[in-house]
Amino acid sequence: MQTDETLTHAQLRYIHHFTDLDEAALDWLAAHAVTYRYQQGDTVFRAGDPIDELFLILEGSFSVVNDKGHVAFRAQAGDISGVLPHSRMTHTGGTGKADGDILIAGIHRDDFTAMLEHIPELNTRLAARMSDRIRETARNQQQQEKLLALGKLSAGLAHELNNPAAALVRTANALQKRLASLPTLASMPLAGDTLATLNALLTNATPSRLSTLERGEREDELTDYLEDIGIENAWQLAEALVDIGLTQAVLEPPLTPLDDSTRRSAVLWLEMLASLQSMSREMGSAASHIVTLVQSVKTYTHMDRSADLEPCDVREGINSTLVMLAHKVRANDVTVTTHYPDDMPLVPARVGALNQVWTNLIDNAIDAMSSSTHKQLTITITPAAKHLAVSVCDSGAGIPETIQKKIFEPFFTTKDVGAGTGLGLDIVLSIVKDQHQGTVTLESQPGETVFTVRLPLEA
Repeated sequence: MQTDETLTHAQLRYIHHFTDLDEAALDWLAAHAVTYRYQQGDTVFRAGDPIDELFLILEGSFSVVNDKGHVAFRAQAGDISGVLPHSRMTHTGGTGKADGDILIAGIHRDDFTAMLEHIPELNTRLAARMSDRIRETARNQQQQEKLLALGKLSAGLAHELNNPAAALVRTANALQKRLASLPTLASMPLAGDTLATLNALLTNATPSRLSTLERGEREDELTDYLEDIGIENAWQLAEALVDIGLTQAVLEPPLTPLDDSTRRSAVLWLEMLASLQSMSREMGSAASHIVTLVQSVKTYTHMDRSADLEPCDVREGINSTLVMLAHKVRANDVTVTTHYPDDMPLVPARVGALNQVWTNLIDNAIDAMSSSTHKQLTITITPAAKHLAVSVCDSGAGIPETIQKKIFEPFFTTKDVGAGTGLGLDIVLSIVKDQHQGTVTLESQPGETVFTVRLPLEA
């Protein structure tokens, strides 16, 4: 709340930009300042409130919280905050909360002209403070953009890892149940030559890719045969046997000479080993998928590699990015097509930074097709004499010509409020242009938007 305190020169000199001001300047500031005191937890200002004062933080500190409840920045004793001379700021962007007992002095914008006339050195100092604030805001926004991207990738990766992990747990539980019946299997009356024949069947069996219809026909055929020879639960046994490539035509010759008891034992023995083989393959496939995902994460994050330019195969980064975004691709029913050259030149690059480029472009392309009926994402790599061109094309609605020139500007976004910071393409341009001396171009029309990144082949 407002108080009627008179400020001392010592208090004003506590402000970083005022330490060397003369007595006359400090007298002017003390005469025109309005003081406010707040206790811990008090609201200094609310998001969207009009703001007309330059704040001098004399004691304590306050935090500014954004609409998501996160602390955007903190102003503490010695800092200058609020509106600055020549600033276009009219309303607060967040809610200020006192971190403890604080004392703030305010200079109204109506007094700015007079202040700069009486204390001309504040022109450059407050202009520098404004530049610092712009850089801090940009840095915070870039950090937020990175966190948003990380959140998307983390959610997708968690989903991708959950599927094979769940398959491993499910198959391991089934395997334990099947292993419990091994003593019964060992006691089956199967002669050595019969076991040799059955082993040969398993060894020579080759699983084949079957359509749903073909698989159903084979299972029905084998189920009928097993029922005809007196096998119980024939349909359950047929499923496991078809899994490893066994059919009636393969099974009937070696089983026909056996008596009923031995034939049943032989089929149960085959089904048990077939199930164990199938479970082993499923567990191996799930574990292999997890290893692939972990390797993709390492490639994507560029672990254990330097930040210097080094020869890079951009296909690896693009493929890893597609793996990281696979969940979003499937969720949006997007078809991905890649066109890579057989003879792939290496480009000097900072791979970790370059992967951020692919993430932003591919993620934006998927979002751009959210309302499209036909969702086609095409990534094309084209080598040239002195550069490598990577094009990311989507079949979305396109970017209107009126805003195409603004698309790379910081904080400009076509997404809904809260869906992005508007820094994705600014980061892309910065990484490609400043870190790699490359270029980024845009061509867009309804049904086809193409971002093309050109990277020099020599550093």
